[in-house]
Amino acid sequence: MNPRPVLPTDLLPLATFDARCRQSAAWPRERVGASATTALLGTVRDQALAVARRRSVWVSVRRQRLRGLLGARQRSRRQAWEVDYLVDQTSGGDALRALHDRALADLAERGVEKLFLRLTAESDLLDTALAAGFVAYQQEVLFRGELTAAGSPPLVARRTSQTDAYPLFRLYCAATPETVRRHEAATFGEWQAAQERLWLKGGCDLVSEREGRIDARVRAARLPQGIAVDVVAEGRALGDAMEMLAAAVSERGGGRVSVLVPETEAALAARLGASGLVAGERYVCLCQRTTRPIALPSRAPAVAKPVLGA
Repeated sequence: MNPRPVLPTDLLPLATFDARCRQSAAWPRERVGASATTALLGTVRDQALAVARRRSVWVSVRRQRLRGLLGARQRSRRQAWEVDYLVDQTSGGDALRALHDRALADLAERGVEKLFLRLTAESDLLDTALAAGFVAYQQEVLFRGELTAAGSPPLVARRTSQTDAYPLFRLYCAATPETVRRHEAATFGEWQAAQERLWLKGGCDLVSEREGRIDARVRAARLPQGIAVDVVAEGRALGDAMEMLAAAVSERGGGRVSVLVPETEAALAARLGASGLVAGERYVCLCQRTTRPIALPSRAPAVAKPVLGA
């Protein structure tokens, strides 16, 4: 059967779905490092019985058997969505390709410009996602463990405010390679839309500022699998970032910590290793545009040619 948005009549196939098949291949930020088993039935039930502007689910069902499922949700703004549930029980990724095409077409009609997806580096669906049109733009490593010490924030640290949006974008541009920014967020508007915020509910967001310039940012939130932390810092501010990290973990009550680090951040990875954290799972970040950027023709100013004899 062709993939389509989920309907209330799909609850029976989902209810009889084998529990071992309820493993989602997609890893939104709040589930990174957690168990792969997810409550797919509850998510789809809520979608089927309510109108959700910021979430959609597509299914592929044949003879009352679920062949595949793709759930997506809005990130910070409607221009950027992410896949948060992905199940494919077909051979060769047939369901994923069909679900992807239907989801991309529906999202484009709603004005969505970009769709994100995070898979494990060992995922069986990685090659299928790339063949479907996704682009792998970044690899990440999850560091886990107990921090050896808990300090206090440096004097230059403070909590973020609403006026920090553009300074934080400048920090992102300074700390992120151009090859990543090109796909993830090439402009200030794209960066705002692509922010992952749901995992940070109830957490803290600290920045380090010197001479009116933000040079480090640490976000931390307590999740079921422990304290999740994200760090963005320029090279000179790594020391302040580590102090803010320890302070943020202490503020969340301490315990097991997991820090998601881009593979390009070797200096940060070394600092985390020296603090007692160990590298573990690896992830691949992918995205796909629903629209194609068009280059406008450049225009040169008209220059009057000299006239002989004038």
